[in-house]
Amino acid sequence: MLLYTITDRDGGTARAAIFVPGVANVPPALNPEKVPAKAKAGQPLRIDLSDYVLARRGHSPKLTSRESLKAGTGASSDQAITMVSDTVFEFTPDASFYGPTTLAFGVHDGESLDDPNGL
Repeated sequence: MLLYTITDRDGGTARAAIFVPGVANVPPALNPEKVPAKAKAGQPLRIDLSDYVLARRGHSPKLTSRESLKAGTGASSDQAITMVSDTVFEFTPDASFYGPTTLAFGVHDGESLDDPNGL
């Protein structure tokens, strides 16, 4: 935390605090510069977590499980979202779908889910 005071020419003062979070314990988060992702109806959209999810230095985002993958409207079957690897999944919207949808997935940045250094 950074505390500071500003004083103007007339002697008036104002105080404030700036909280600067650390980087060692920041969990993986979506990269705001990469979302929303865009898919074409009936065509697979390949999501590589390293392109869409930010992780701490020295760590890589990984999917927690196949069960964590969820698709919103526009997914016509259980095959619409598939886990390719622990860092990549694909979403294929229905060929007749048009409009926004959501993709939800769990991530961690440890070597495994049991890694005590992972978040």
